[in-house]
Amino acid sequence: MTRSISGTRHRAALLGGVALATALLVSGCGAGQIAETAAKAPSVSGVNVDSPAGSVLIRNLHVVYQGPEGYPAGGEAPLVMSLYNQSDEPVMVRITATPAAGPDNQSTLVSGSSVVFTDLTTPAVPPASPSAPVSPTAPASPTATGTASPSAPAASASPTTPPAPATRPAVIEIPALGSFAISGTGDELLQVEGLNAALTPGKSVTLTFEFSNGEPPLVTTAPTGVPLSPAPRATSVTGDDGH
Repeated sequence: MTRSISGTRHRAALLGGVALATALLVSGCGAGQIAETAAKAPSVSGVNVDSPAGSVLIRNLHVVYQGPEGYPAGGEAPLVMSLYNQSDEPVMVRITATPAAGPDNQSTLVSGSSVVFTDLTTPAVPPASPSAPVSPTAPASPTATGTASPSAPAASASPTTPPAPATRPAVIEIPALGSFAISGTGDELLQVEGLNAALTPGKSVTLTFEFSNGEPPLVTTAPTGVPLSPAPRATSVTGDDGH
């Protein structure tokens, strides 16, 4: 009986030592490692919103970030978004500018005059039309003093002005169960024109989405995007003495 109790205690101590060693080994392997969730990229800065009946999903809606100065009043601001059609029929989406509502929102909301697609590809400058053939100049008739009168100077040709980029209304057709992505880069941009105030980081531009399937219009805001990296700090100016 004494031997049995002694053997049981010995096996329990041995098992306890093995468990402790295993726990130390596991904790040692995990030391210094970063959790997987800590390495994930932050969420996008855009707005996610659905049409009133949920047939069209608007995702990652925002204005392209352009530094701390943003976009000046009267200028254009390119948009980024993705549109998803959840229905079995094609849907036409029209995007227009919306006036900022209320005096309390004037500090954060900006409106534009219109929303258009802008083609940034430089159109070919049409060649100058050939000038009319020059007729031979008749000899100058002598004046009373016997000297020829000078002819009038030829008109100087005006410089050719390149045509402005072509624009079209912001009307998008999304196929059934399809999508349409606007990246904010490339040869064609979706832009808010005629900003009534400077659109700087922290401010949003108001937009209206209209749908061809009979859903009520959707009014929402597009915030200014955030930079992918922090802006550099301003360096302090030192005097000649180093202070």
